[in-house]
Amino acid sequence: MSFRLGSFYVCELNNNYFKIEIMNRIFTLFCVAGALCLSAKAADPLMVMLDWDNGDNRDLPVFQAGESLTIEAYVSGGEEPYAYRWVTSKGEEVGTEATLSITATVPEAYRLFVTSADGQSATDKANVFVNVEEMAVATFDDLPLEDESAWPGDKLVEDPGAYDALFSGSFHFTNSYMPEYNYWCGYSFANEKATTFDGLQHQHRNVVGGGAEETANYGVTFMDYADTRIYVTHAEEGLVVPGMYVTNSAYLVNSALNGDGFCPKFTHDDKDYYKLVIQGLNEENEVIGKVEVMLIDFSEEEPYILSEWKYVDLTSLGKVHRLRLDRESTKQAYAPAYACIDQVGAKNPGAGIEAPAVASGIRLTAAADGILSVVGADGSWRIEIYSTDGVARASYNGHGATTVSTAALAAGLYIARVVSEDGEATLRFVRR
Repeated sequence: MSFRLGSFYVCELNNNYFKIEIMNRIFTLFCVAGALCLSAKAADPLMVMLDWDNGDNRDLPVFQAGESLTIEAYVSGGEEPYAYRWVTSKGEEVGTEATLSITATVPEAYRLFVTSADGQSATDKANVFVNVEEMAVATFDDLPLEDESAWPGDKLVEDPGAYDALFSGSFHFTNSYMPEYNYWCGYSFANEKATTFDGLQHQHRNVVGGGAEETANYGVTFMDYADTRIYVTHAEEGLVVPGMYVTNSAYLVNSALNGDGFCPKFTHDDKDYYKLVIQGLNEENEVIGKVEVMLIDFSEEEPYILSEWKYVDLTSLGKVHRLRLDRESTKQAYAPAYACIDQVGAKNPGAGIEAPAVASGIRLTAAADGILSVVGADGSWRIEIYSTDGVARASYNGHGATTVSTAALAAGLYIARVVSEDGEATLRFVRR
């Protein structure tokens, strides 16, 4: 005889009657030497398994846009009835039954949460790749994220350290996450506005703050020991990826300027540089082309550090099935293998637009380390210099075309703004 949760039972023992309320266990009634006894038996653990094969979460099941797909759940243990909740990686609830039937639109993750009547919970996830006819830009803004935070990986990952998938737009990014060690590689995303770096807790920050085109979220790649492929399509012909935005990681720039105990700081004497290499791959993962983006270059007297979101045209790669990010550096074994990306698949914002004429008037140049030049000024002007966190660091007043010394500034990235009757201009520059 079994007793169910939330029920009342009356038992008799030696002409005494007992009322028993069953709260959180199943009890079995049995008889020993003429006496009634109750034996507690814990409910079996709740388990859920999807009728779905994610493989190693890189070569996923492939569907065509518009095709119907069904994901079925098998549940055991716990106490019935079960409650089901299917949620996408975008935070959208798409089902409340054991079986999910949907129409494929873009690559997506579908996570099932199951709760049993006795309060146990279990979860499993199905990752789906979808071939689309029209590419959807990976903005990372379609992924839910608390303000001023980062997503290093799925905290509910069933196999820490194994490959998982991150989806934005119509793109599939690889990710590997070990929550126990706070370690990830491949791709993640963030929306942090601060641009300073004071430790690994800031490893997702970039030098601009926020995403490209004044959006919130942006992608981050950590390329060491990682599969950095971005899946575009499994269609036979491949697709042309128009381009994407890239910028520097705050971590990388801090190491280049100051050194970090592992990576020596970059120097002109060593002609140090760090470039991002974007490869185009076919369906067999063969490299069919590449585009290089210089992120840091100390080979010239005036160092170059990319300090804005730069659009990178990828049409020269032709039709591809995947992209893969890599880096090349004179400090290859030491420099943090980070870069920040956004708007993957975006079209060139300047395509078809006539370039404006260069306006005459005042402008700033970094003539050399520690020196700013004011060019094109006839009257009085004022320069204000800010660090990238928005704090005013210095100001100068002057007249006409001349130079000012910034030698008193600490090493780092700065923004200079000059205002005069001849106009105004801004300049991002590096103080070594």
